[in-house]
Amino acid sequence: MFFLLQIILISSIISSLLSSILFLYWKKFKKNIKIKKIIIFLFITYIIGLLIVTIFSKKYSMNWKIDFPGITSQHLLNLIPFIWIRNLIMCINNNDYFRLQSLIKQLVSSIILFVPIGFFSPLVFPFLKNLKKITFTIIITSFCIEFVQYFIGRAADIDDIILNYIGGYIGYIICRTFFFKRKYSMDYDICNSFNADK
Repeated sequence: MFFLLQIILISSIISSLLSSILFLYWKKFKKNIKIKKIIIFLFITYIIGLLIVTIFSKKYSMNWKIDFPGITSQHLLNLIPFIWIRNLIMCINNNDYFRLQSLIKQLVSSIILFVPIGFFSPLVFPFLKNLKKITFTIIITSFCIEFVQYFIGRAADIDDIILNYIGGYIGYIICRTFFFKRKYSMDYDICNSFNADK
């Protein structure tokens, strides 16, 4: 919990600095209403937090990756989809509830981690309202993270990409439900006002 608070604090501070510079010096952002600025700030904060958690923080890796017999969490490359199902069965059969709890925590975390990208991306970039485009964005983002993780000595797992996509899709559905299907949804299109400033 303390680690999560640290991530939020660091991300918020960096995001505040970047957002301030963005709003002050980029004319396109000066006329945006407050809700749009808040959404941009939250999106930048999330991206910074995501990079800290998945790339720069070794603590995250040690907390969430689990060692099974013959498998090490560090510098692991898994290209077999849904291997976590086998690991779940292994934990249940061995009555290893500690690893079972940790594995479930890891799976849920991988899903939750990408919910914001599915939620905020269509609001910040209206062209990502299209399901195919947001799907491509989520998968590419997750793939890039896994690619970098492998070469910095951490685990790269295709299951993470699958779980990340599920989380991103959930975020997209939430965004679409609350914003796109309402008459006032265009008020939340951050980038729509940019064209008016040109």
